[in-house]
Amino acid sequence: MSRVGAAWVRIGRMKTQNCLFGWACACALLTIVGCGKKGEGEAIASVNGESIARKAYFDHLERKQVVQVQTPRGPADAQVVGSLGLQAMQDLINRRLLLQMAAQENVMPQKVDIDKELAYQTKRRPDFVSYLTDKGLTIDMIREDLKFDIARERLLTKGVSVTAADVELYIKENPKEFMEPAQAQLLYIVVSSPAKRAQVEKELSSGQNFQVLATRYSEAPQARETGGMFPETRITSMPKKLQAIVQATPELKMTSWQQDGKNWVKFFVQKKQGEKPIPMDDTKKEFVRRQLAMQQGQRANDLGKRLNDMLTQGKINVSVPYLKGPWDKAVERARAASNQPTNAPSAG
Repeated sequence: MSRVGAAWVRIGRMKTQNCLFGWACACALLTIVGCGKKGEGEAIASVNGESIARKAYFDHLERKQVVQVQTPRGPADAQVVGSLGLQAMQDLINRRLLLQMAAQENVMPQKVDIDKELAYQTKRRPDFVSYLTDKGLTIDMIREDLKFDIARERLLTKGVSVTAADVELYIKENPKEFMEPAQAQLLYIVVSSPAKRAQVEKELSSGQNFQVLATRYSEAPQARETGGMFPETRITSMPKKLQAIVQATPELKMTSWQQDGKNWVKFFVQKKQGEKPIPMDDTKKEFVRRQLAMQQGQRANDLGKRLNDMLTQGKINVSVPYLKGPWDKAVERARAASNQPTNAPSAG
């Protein structure tokens, strides 16, 4: 699949911020670090009458090295590269460098540009703002992120032209990229003992509701909170073995027990939907045009190398002692990469 296609199949998901030089984003933490000095003495919670100060909260976040991530099997712990504080500082420095470059090249977004982009993103996804505000962002944070996105896109696509005719031709020549993927809504029960498996099977045979049993017996993460719902609905994103099982199982039918390591799993197919063409409107076509332009821009404008040069040649001082050492090492890696153009870090 082309890079445009890979971007397109994610059109229904919230766009995430790209990071320079392969460093991970910590969007929420950017805001926390940026405003950490305000109200540091305030309490964020109390435990049996003992307060937890906001400063302790910030300090813990900056040094946090293990986070929870969502996986097809539910939440799981993941090791952070460095710390969240280091990643947040890297993100902020990278963003500042990119905006400085945009100002130097006279492509810095203005208020009217951000207004238009906000309207466009809301057309793509009507709950664009509410989705982000529910995650703790304010409208000012959202607008700042859009400003960064616009600046990056303008730098990347400077001198690149993609017409409406180019978009129509691309859609015509790549029909598979503009299909809604096959979906399946699954319930599942995970048990680790033969006795529990036999109990579940007995109650299923007597006509008990599958979802009720999933909330009662399943050992899957958050089974009670989700009602036994399997976290992935896109069939092609499911494990290969499960894909074959889902394809072979009709709607409203159960699978046999499947062994998964020491556990046993049974699925119930609530609903299935085959792939179908995505209706293309002007908003979707504009998304395709942007992706094509950025794909061409990545070949024509080596934004990663230019930003890497700004990083290594700029005057960047890190004043926090426990961040200075890791930062210096990151800069040394960037300098080494700048001497190897073919391996220069990507901006996207």
